[in-house]
Order: sequence, then structure tokens, then C-alpha cells
Amino acid sequence: MAKKSAKEAEVTQVVEEIKEGTVEAVSPDAGEKKEKAETKPKKAKSAPKKKKEEVSKAEEAAEEKQEVPEKAEKPVEAPKEAKAAEEPKKPGKKAIVHIYSSGNNTIIHVTDVTGAETVSRVSGGMVTKQDRLKGAPFQAMLAAGKAIEATEAQGFTEIDILVRAPGGHKELDVGKGAEQAIKAFTKSRLSIGVVEDVTPIIHGRMKRKGGRRGRRL
Repeated sequence: MAKKSAKEAEVTQVVEEIKEGTVEAVSPDAGEKKEKAETKPKKAKSAPKKKKEEVSKAEEAAEEKQEVPEKAEKPVEAPKEAKAAEEPKKPGKKAIVHIYSSGNNTIIHVTDVTGAETVSRVSGGMVTKQDRLKGAPFQAMLAAGKAIEATEAQGFTEIDILVRAPGGHKELDVGKGAEQAIKAFTKSRLSIGVVEDVTPIIHGRMKRKGGRRGRRL
């Protein structure tokens, strides 16, 4: 009886305290709520990890999408050497140089490819006042220099050289001025394609000039 009275006294004190507001009432479900509250933060901790994994996967997918168009946008460029080889070079303006060289004179006649239009015509006698020097190598070089200037001024870049001696019943060997004239052309900016000897040679039993009795003095 003494124990019951002590318990009853404690209960009455607690009830009075609750009424006065000094002690909060404890419901029987309080323990379960505490357990749930303790378990909730653990779930919240695992959620950010999942979100981080999802974000990282989304970023990787976006990077892959960006890399694919970059590769597609960059076309494979052919090397410059191959492009230069494919492009054909434009043909330059071509002329023909006729060099007539004998012991007495050197004549340089430059024409177009057809031979119809004269570009320049210079001789050894046009660059000297002495008749004995018309066929000299130095005068041939000066004449070639004038012909080169006129040819380059009209826009020609390529030439073919045709050398000629008197030929026929006369001399078949070119004069001294032909060699110097050709050297002058090789030192110029003009590119030389062909150098050919076109001296005429006797054929068909050609008769010498002067008739049956020869030349009359």
C-alpha cells in the first residue's frame, strides 16, 4: 500500500506540472517519431550521391555530343603540294628568235609563233658604225640585248631559238656572233625551249649561181 501511494503521489505531481506548463506531455508515439527522424537524414545523405552521379553522367553525354559535331565539321584538307600539282600552269606568251649569222653580219629577228608579226629586228650594223665589225661577237651581244628588251617589254616569257648560216652553195657554218647572241638570251629572264640549227642544205642537184660559163667579171 505504501508503494502504491508513492506512485500515485508521483503521478499527481506530474499531472500538476503538466497543467502548470513546466513539463511537456510525452505521447506514446514519441519514440517512433524520434526513430523516423533519425532515419530520415540517412536517406538524405544518400540522395546527393545519386544526384552527383546523374549530373556527371549527363555532363559526359553532353561532352560526347559536342565532340561528334566538331569532328564532322573539320573536313580533311588535302596537302598544299597535291593542290599545286593538280592546278595546271598557265602557258606563257611564246616567241621565236631567228638568228642569221655570217662572217659579215649578225641579224636577230624576233617574231610570234606564227611568224606573221615582228616583235623586234636588230642587226650588228645597227649597233656599230664600222662595217668591218658588223659580224663581230661583241656587236652580236649588243644586238641581242636590244632584242631581249623589246621582247620582254611586249610580255613574252618563252622563246625558241633558230640559228641559220648562209647555207646552200655558200658557208654551212654559222658566224662568230651566233654563240654570243645565244649566250645573251640564256642570261635573260626568258625561258628557252629549243635551240635548233636550220641552215639550208643543198638537195635535188641544185646549180650554183653564175650560169654555164660562170660569173662574168
